[in-house]
Amino acid sequence: MTLAALNDYLSCHGLLVQSTNAKGRSVFANRSHKRGNVLITSQPLGTVVSPSSRHEICNYCFHKPQPLCTLQQCSQCKSAYFCDMTCFKNAWLTYHQYVCQPTAATLTDHHRNDLDESDALDLEMLERVALNCWRYNKRLGNIRSGTTAKAEEGVQLTLDTFYSLVGHQHDDNGQRHRRRQALAQHALSRSYLTNSGLTEDQLTDYLGKFQYNNFDIHDDHLYKVGKGNYPVASLFNHSCRPNAVVLFDGFLLSIMAIEPIAAGQEITIAYVDPAHDRQHRQSLLLNKYAFTCQCVRCVDTTIYGRIDGLLGDEAMDQDNALALLRHATPPMTGSSSTTRAAILQQVNDWDLLEMCRRYDRRHHGAPDPTGPLTLASYTHFAIQFFAPYLWSACNPAISFSSASSFPGALPSPPSRALSYFDDPLPDSAKPMVPTTYDAILNHVMQAVQAYPTSDIIPWRLDTLTTAAQLLHDAMKHGQWRNAVKLGMYVLIQYCWIYPPYHPILAQHLLLLAKCSWNSIIKSELLGDGKALEMAYERGVRRWIMLSKETLAHAVGKHSEQWREMVELEWIFLREQKLKE
Repeated sequence: MTLAALNDYLSCHGLLVQSTNAKGRSVFANRSHKRGNVLITSQPLGTVVSPSSRHEICNYCFHKPQPLCTLQQCSQCKSAYFCDMTCFKNAWLTYHQYVCQPTAATLTDHHRNDLDESDALDLEMLERVALNCWRYNKRLGNIRSGTTAKAEEGVQLTLDTFYSLVGHQHDDNGQRHRRRQALAQHALSRSYLTNSGLTEDQLTDYLGKFQYNNFDIHDDHLYKVGKGNYPVASLFNHSCRPNAVVLFDGFLLSIMAIEPIAAGQEITIAYVDPAHDRQHRQSLLLNKYAFTCQCVRCVDTTIYGRIDGLLGDEAMDQDNALALLRHATPPMTGSSSTTRAAILQQVNDWDLLEMCRRYDRRHHGAPDPTGPLTLASYTHFAIQFFAPYLWSACNPAISFSSASSFPGALPSPPSRALSYFDDPLPDSAKPMVPTTYDAILNHVMQAVQAYPTSDIIPWRLDTLTTAAQLLHDAMKHGQWRNAVKLGMYVLIQYCWIYPPYHPILAQHLLLLAKCSWNSIIKSELLGDGKALEMAYERGVRRWIMLSKETLAHAVGKHSEQWREMVELEWIFLREQKLKE
């Protein structure tokens, strides 16, 4: 495949591949793209479902079954599950006919029994990729002679892009190379690959290509459900402060812009979670992808480069805590009991109503300068500047109510949907909010670092780790007031880590809206007073609006999360109407 052939395809989507001295091949925009635009979709050369998800999603299309429907189990191997006969037939034609074995044969497969889970998944992916390469190469003449629209990713384009990927074979240590050779030998011992004409060296090379270029496939809620090799999507470089994100509709990968992208600007995605500290990100990227990141957050001296200095080093269980919060997995116990108890005590002492009155954007609310910040004072002080102003600084089209001085009740909401924030305009707020995104971050960063510190430093990653665990515990036990407080705190930390229109922020805003709504219901049942109820109502309104704004541009209006947001918005507006 020539670079010109690839660019013929990419140019139909307003993209261009160019080689640079620093990064090699990189994808640039050759025209402007709006935030929320799908830049390109990418087809997989091979996919593998995670063992924990094989009973939950279709092993072919990667979709979850519709309500009241169940996945159908393969009657022979009894280890694969499909939506229906259509997905089963497609899987059978592409790979399942080769790998499907009776249950007894699967259990006695000595090639897999001596492998750990990571190697077993790599072997399964290698077999899928090898099968597809072999099958497609058998039909190579027909494929080349066919006519494919430039705007569509044809099989030959996928294959040629895969062959052009870098496997970093010469950079590997001996142990890693021997592991790849062993997996290649395992694959070639399979009856369906023995006569394929593929060699051990070819499969070792294939293994390197997809190990350095694999994508984790996730569902609507960002839960990992499998792995896939997407050669065209692999052309996009990494940044810890990306302007685009990877989304999945089943196994179909899309790359969506989360910032306006100008012609000539490089398009970047994140290979690792930016919630990790700089040292951890650099280590992950070097070990898995063989490069040292030089993005704006890793080396720049601007506000983005100072974020890691603010957040500090992560706790040992940072991965577990973030997975815990996002995917509601069983709780982990990495934080010390002393730290947990100290943070929980601050949360219990957090008077939400009093803090909302003090930091109401009308009285220049600021913490006591003589003492350290608590989670409550840090969160409410930062929210004055962050929500919704980080979003409005990035999108001037966001609407504010003209009646946003709001000393009393909420403005009457529109009958069908929320369409404006009831917060004051940035230049009317007290304290006044800076006009640009970078200036807002810089102002809050300087302000919070001017306070003395205690054992619990609110802005540190280790505090976020413990708070994420406590948030999960609070939701699990229906402690909605604490869940709202912790959710607000986590939101502030996410605002440092992720761009405003990142899907993780969209997801968390929806979670915060749900927690606030549940708090309203519980307060009504307990008869806790109108003032507290109004504070929660204003919070629900703000979190729904921010969730709505972020989901529309970061995920799209066809996702499960968008449906959940619309349902919550409808319930909220209905209750507001009933109270009029």
